[in-house]
Amino acid sequence: MRIATTFLVMLCLVTTAAAESVTIKNASFEAPAQDPGGWTNDLPDWDGPPAAGDAFIEYIDGFVSESVNHIGIQNGQEVSQNLGVSLQANSVYTLTVGVGNRNDSFTPTDGSQASTFGLYAGGDAGDGGTLLAESTVDAGPLGASTFADFSLVYETTDALEAGDLFVSLRTTGGGRAHYDNIRLEVVPEPTSLTLIGIAGLGLMSLRRRRTK
Repeated sequence: MRIATTFLVMLCLVTTAAAESVTIKNASFEAPAQDPGGWTNDLPDWDGPPAAGDAFIEYIDGFVSESVNHIGIQNGQEVSQNLGVSLQANSVYTLTVGVGNRNDSFTPTDGSQASTFGLYAGGDAGDGGTLLAESTVDAGPLGASTFADFSLVYETTDALEAGDLFVSLRTTGGGRAHYDNIRLEVVPEPTSLTLIGIAGLGLMSLRRRRTK
């Protein structure tokens, strides 16, 4: 029983230790700082569309997922970030984003709104990067001035797509897309963690037999 308990504790510790957050700069769009009601087309650490007015960081009091600012995107445009890292083999990536519904004037409720976020390798969507995974959310059903978290999962194998990893945020439907609090986490496959735990259990069992 003592060995089994130790094994479970060890496996939990291995799982926790293996989880790693991939750095996303200005992930909540708090730079540059804005006063309530303020907005800017300056997008530090993010690549925006050619037309400056199609993407903007803004501070709308009460409409936020984390801290105070968020980003709005319109006219089918994309905002992306090169994370400066390549994919890890045999790992699970989870991208989580806050998606918002500002109000009926900016977020259609007829099903035409589409907030599309994803992971790319070697470039973003506009630059012809390789799509790894993406998800499209209709923010219309969310309440006005509400953000909700949505996630996608991408699993790698031994064969990896070349190039740096990119996060892509787009609007692919009517109205505007609003994003905030972008997070990316990577962990080894659960099977790999289980093998580590089983190996540890075997070593503990062997040690116990030798000490009897």
